[in-house]
Amino acid sequence: MRHTLSPHYDALYQQHLLTFQQRLRDTYGQQHYYTDFYPSIGVPRDKPVDLLVYGQAVGGWLPELDYRQPIPEGRVNESRDYSNDPANPHTPLDWVNLMWSKYVADEHADRRKAHVERYGAYTPSRSFFWLVTTYFMQQRFALAPNDWSWAERVAWSNLYKIAPQQGDKHPNPSEEDCVLQRPECVRLVELELRELQPAYCLVLTNDEWWAHFRTGLGTKELERPREGPVQSVEQFGNTRIVVTKRPYVGRYKEHVQRILEFLY
Repeated sequence: MRHTLSPHYDALYQQHLLTFQQRLRDTYGQQHYYTDFYPSIGVPRDKPVDLLVYGQAVGGWLPELDYRQPIPEGRVNESRDYSNDPANPHTPLDWVNLMWSKYVADEHADRRKAHVERYGAYTPSRSFFWLVTTYFMQQRFALAPNDWSWAERVAWSNLYKIAPQQGDKHPNPSEEDCVLQRPECVRLVELELRELQPAYCLVLTNDEWWAHFRTGLGTKELERPREGPVQSVEQFGNTRIVVTKRPYVGRYKEHVQRILEFLY
């Protein structure tokens, strides 16, 4: 059994989709096709969550819905299962390891087959987000580079749960999209932090994306570095939050080393 979020979270998630749809109609939105993202939690229930890592919004995920049509009553269940793959005996973040590179793909061809249809040619080793996440776990918890157990210690989420998607087109949410869903997204992030109680939370989005969440959550700001990739260090309960810039390419090892400087 793995960590899960509460029925209260799930109810708010489903309502979030309905509220966004109504606001989209009320403001005559011109975008109609959206996907949504439920947090992916790889941690066994009897183990602590070492890291909760946030991106901005998902880019290409669960098949999209036409928001001019009724939202399915069980969409939250579909979204939760899609992100957490309950039939998979391995962690739901196993796909990051299996899709990491061609070498890994060749060595674990049988296990990888189940992921190819969903992720196609996506290669996490080319993603700054996943490079930072995995290297952070290696450095903070003394894991070897080939130790896949990091995926059993991490939960992955996104600040904004609803994102435009139509086929292979999946841009970030527009400012309008963010405003229409922001109140519920702040509450969902709050529940994720309270229920999972991670030791660390990395927000790999940049401070502009995080600012409204800081205000809504009422986090305690500890430091505001004036230079470097780390933009804010905060506390929420027992969780240390580090907000960083997110370049699409960069020196990920240096990025992680700067993060670690604020955790000692």
